Amino acid sequence: MIDVEDFVISSLPIKPRKKPILGMVISPVVVELLGKKLKIEKNLAINLLHSYDDLSFLLDDNIDYFGKYGLDFDNIVLDNDHTDKLLDGIEKLIFGGFIKPIETEMYRCDCGFVDVPVMVANGYSDGKIYHLEDGKIICNNCGGVCQKYSEKSLVFDLKSKEFSHDIHLFPQFEKKDVMTFDQNDKINFHLVSKARDTGYQVSYLGDKYNVDIDALWMNFPQIYDQNKQIYVASNHQLYAIYVMNLINNALGEKEIFYILNPYLGKGDNLRIDTEKIYEKSPIYAKVAIISSLRWRKKDCNLDNSVLRALSKYDDDILKALYDEMTIDGLNSNLEQELNQFFNYDITIQNNMKTLKRLVKSRL
Repeated sequence: MIDVEDFVISSLPIKPRKKPILGMVISPVVVELLGKKLKIEKNLAINLLHSYDDLSFLLDDNIDYFGKYGLDFDNIVLDNDHTDKLLDGIEKLIFGGFIKPIETEMYRCDCGFVDVPVMVANGYSDGKIYHLEDGKIICNNCGGVCQKYSEKSLVFDLKSKEFSHDIHLFPQFEKKDVMTFDQNDKINFHLVSKARDTGYQVSYLGDKYNVDIDALWMNFPQIYDQNKQIYVASNHQLYAIYVMNLINNALGEKEIFYILNPYLGKGDNLRIDTEKIYEKSPIYAKVAIISSLRWRKKDCNLDNSVLRALSKYDDDILKALYDEMTIDGLNSNLEQELNQFFNYDITIQNNMKTLKRLVKSRL
């Protein structure tokens, strides 16, 4: 059996939303499920580090939303409570020679919202913070045209051979997509500093640099004391996980395992509003999500067949099913046992057999 004292399972930091949605719950559901099964500390991480908007006013409503699904965590971890540890990770990378200043061509807008390497911007037509219009890069925040400039920026060397590039994750087929960033010549470093004042600074040979918020929280494994850490995240977060893994490998202090859950969309002709699936009951919603995930696919649906099948059973039976999912721990071969657990043990087909057995036993 694994040494539970040395393990923690956590979501990657989840940014609060004004209107929380079902998609936010998928990773936390998996965190709770596996945390209970492995008998290890299970944490919900929240992203409040943001250089533009203070999202702390949304925290209570978002935590209440997770509560509607009956989710239970040992800790709710706010990333902005641990900036000292995150900055310490950046400084260790500087000291190790993995972060250094180089002359960098950048696109920047007047408001500073866009501050990206030219090589990266030229590889994509649109992004979350900018879009292309008449051949020009336009900031999505201020609407201004981004100008090209050059200055020294701190960058993390993604192509360094001084540390392992290997990554441990489930499902295994996702590894190929994560590692495509290693072969992409347009992505040879990750920007660590920004021109604007982000509120966090480090020094390099006497010069002060503003630390990019994304680079800061990609040190997230530094927050936890446990040496063995499991992170659950959407498979849409491949690049962040790629950089986070390399940073951790460069620091060489933690053993990290990533679980990339499939994206759960909505099926057609749903009989209930899936954004409020918890209204039937929290345990129904949780079991419906678990039973709907298809771990051999990148995307799957919360469809009528799953909802109808589970709706025939009362909460006591569904709770008994959930307890059976988590009754036994896992041994040392984590990846092999996760494959059995996700792809066979807790599928809707197997869960229906278990439910019928539980009903028969109760009768």
